[in-house]
Amino acid sequence: MIEAEYYAPFLNHAPLEPMNCTALVKGDRVEVWAPTQNAEATHATAAATAGVPLENVEVHLTHLGGGFGRRGFQDYARQAVTIAKAVEGRPVKLLWSREEDMQHDFYRPMTLMRFKAALDAAGSSPPGASGTPATPSWRACGRRRSRRASTGTRSAASSICPMRCRT
Repeated sequence: MIEAEYYAPFLNHAPLEPMNCTALVKGDRVEVWAPTQNAEATHATAAATAGVPLENVEVHLTHLGGGFGRRGFQDYARQAVTIAKAVEGRPVKLLWSREEDMQHDFYRPMTLMRFKAALDAAGSSPPGASGTPATPSWRACGRRRSRRASTGTRSAASSICPMRCRT
């Protein structure tokens, strides 16, 4: 029997490339250039922020530099379009510093994975061997949770908080 446990704490996505977005608002038209992991959400966010119909928004996808899930959120695109709307007709390039990103990120949920595996005489894993994922909840040990934290649901497996409290 082989057993392993892998833990990832509650932490910032820390993308390799700084959070950035370029936006241009001209009348009832909006153009956005962004390295996004969710172009449809960028499109909808730009339209809602500028107050224009979806068909009046064009999103240009740029190359993405290691987003790790962070670029699925639209806060940086919303900010760029808001500023571009205030200076209509002039393109706005938004570039967050690392400090700004660390302060405004939507942190990744904590994760604990436990795996057990057994090998048969031939060295193969038998059918049905699997791991058990658990998304820990800070509520379990009474620790305060950030309002932006994604807690998921607790599974039958034990969970662990950032302070290493087992529940």
